[in-house]
Amino acid sequence: MQKMVDLFQIYNNSIKMLRDRGNSIGKVTNIINDSDTFYQKYKKEELIIISDDYKTFLFINKPEDNFIKKHQEKLVKKAIELTKKNVVSLIVVLERKVNTNIVVAQYENKKIYVSFMFHWELMFDPTSHELVPQHILLSKEAEKELLKNSTIYDKNNLPVILSDDRIARWYGAVPKQIFFIRRKNKFGFTEVIYRIVKTRAEVSEHEEKEE
Repeated sequence: MQKMVDLFQIYNNSIKMLRDRGNSIGKVTNIINDSDTFYQKYKKEELIIISDDYKTFLFINKPEDNFIKKHQEKLVKKAIELTKKNVVSLIVVLERKVNTNIVVAQYENKKIYVSFMFHWELMFDPTSHELVPQHILLSKEAEKELLKNSTIYDKNNLPVILSDDRIARWYGAVPKQIFFIRRKNKFGFTEVIYRIVKTRAEVSEHEEKEE
């Protein structure tokens, strides 16, 4: 029973995460707010959340499922179906780390961006923590405006937020994107900072060049 309770929490946070990424949810996926109804519906059914524009699919792997053995072929077939619906992104939420290279390759062939998250990441909404400031992932247009109308001449010189940071993963940020962050400084005043998303490898490479 505890696994279903956790799954309901993951489900709710997944919907919140997708909305924070700019997706509209509710027309295609019937959102369930009642835990008992959720338990009855998803005890046997697959747990999939679909954005209203059909561009994002989120699949939650149940704890008892062997993802690769049970769902690899099914998801590859699904990739073909999704391509016809203009799907841009597929997010698979796994209970634990598994070898997903074959699945990624199949989706890449269909020009679908696939990413993996884990149950533990979605047990809690990091944006709700009182110590986490507001983060906004800039669009390409907003980034161009920032670089055009500010003293930031090279975005690569901005402070870094790692691509595996909880917030970066929550918003689906990829390397080279920029976060607008509004936070309180030590004097209690609101300040705005910008951070560029980089991988750990990129940061290490930059540090080696500076030595």
